[in-house]
Amino acid sequence: MRRHLFPQLLLGCALIALDPSARAGEDAGLAFVTIPAGRFQLGIHKDLLEGAAKNMGFLREDEPYRSASVARPFLIKATEVTWAEWNRIRDRADDFGYTDLAKGRNGYHGDESGEHPVTEVSWWDAVKWCNLLSEIEGKPPVYHVSEPFDKAHALRSGTPETIAVDWAADGYRLPTEAEWEYAWWTAGRAPGHPEPDGWHLENSEANTHPVASRDSSSSKKLHDMCGNVAEWCWDWIGPVTPHGYDADPKGPANGLHRMVRGGSWADHPMCCRGTYRGNFSPKMPRGIFIGFRPVRMQAAKR
Repeated sequence: MRRHLFPQLLLGCALIALDPSARAGEDAGLAFVTIPAGRFQLGIHKDLLEGAAKNMGFLREDEPYRSASVARPFLIKATEVTWAEWNRIRDRADDFGYTDLAKGRNGYHGDESGEHPVTEVSWWDAVKWCNLLSEIEGKPPVYHVSEPFDKAHALRSGTPETIAVDWAADGYRLPTEAEWEYAWWTAGRAPGHPEPDGWHLENSEANTHPVASRDSSSSKKLHDMCGNVAEWCWDWIGPVTPHGYDADPKGPANGLHRMVRGGSWADHPMCCRGTYRGNFSPKMPRGIFIGFRPVRMQAAKR
C-alpha cells in the first residue's frame, strides 16, 4: 500500500465530445465520451504544484513529469458506474456463465435512486463486469484466461494467476493509468493544481454522492474524475521513470497492487487530484472507497 496523508484511510490537448454514433453501452443506457489519440505530459511538474501540494515531497516522487502517448482514440464512460448500472448488467451474469460477480454496494450509504457509484467491487469484479457487458452487446471480450482470444477462453470467473488481454478488441475494459490521466487532462483541466472541486473528505459529509451531482470547473463531460470514489485502472503499481517517453504505457507485467486513480469521498483533497497515484489489492477486501468507469476501443485492424 502506498503512503497517504491520513494513514487510517484505505486510499488515499484535444477536443472531446459525446459520441452517440459509437453506440457504446447503448443496451445498458451508458453515456461515453470520445478521447482522441495524442501525446501528453504524464504527471505534474513540481513548478506547477499549487497550495498544500507544493510542500508535499512525496507527490513529486510519485507523480513524475514525463512524456507519454495514447496511440488510438478511445471511449470513456462519462460517469463512474452506478449501483443501478452495475445491477442491470450483473442481472444477466447467469445467462453468460459469470458465476462469482460481487453483489457490490450502493455507494457508501446511497439513496433509492441507485445513482451513487457502485462500491465494494474488486478489480477482478470490475474486469469481469466489463467482459459481461461486452458479451451482452455482442462485442469481443477483452480479458481471457489464455489465448486464443475467443469466447471459449473469456474470463468469466475466478482470479487466475495471469490473464491474456486482447488490446485490439473493441469490447469494454478498464482504462490504463495513462489513458485515465490523459482523459482527465483532455477534459479541459488547466495546468496547475487548484483545490480539487470533487467530493472529498472535507465536503462529502462522510458519504458518496450521486454521480455528476457536483459541478466541475475542469470538465462538463467527464464527471467525478476526482473524488466520489477512486477508480480501478488496469496497471500494476510499479516504479515510474521520471524522464523520457512512454508510448502507450500499460504498467509492469506483474505486481501486488493495482492502480486506482482520482481519490474518494474519504480522502484528503490532495489525494483527489488527477495526477495522484493510489493503489489497492485487486482481490480483498472490497473497499467502500473504490469503483470504476470502463473504456472501449474501436476495433484495430488485425
